Amino acid sequence: MNKILMSLITPPIAVCKFSCVDCYAAPVGVLWLAGLTALIYGSVGGPLGLDQVSWNTVGIGLLLWGLAAIWAVLATHSAKAGTCDTK
Repeated sequence: MNKILMSLITPPIAVCKFSCVDCYAAPVGVLWLAGLTALIYGSVGGPLGLDQVSWNTVGIGLLLWGLAAIWAVLATHSAKAGTCDTK
């Protein structure tokens, strides 16, 4: 699978596969899981318990997922350039 496509769909897996796991996997994983949780929580009503979709919560989820994807893309490109510290 393509690095960029994997970074957009599942950022933590892309970081683990193509980058420095020690440096980036935990923060990218936390952002991605928070975004996924916000998307699910917003689709069932959000913090106000609405009978419809809470679009503010869904927007926050998309923002967090986007930040995780951008961080994963940058991490995979920095590993490609050889700036990753290896032990």
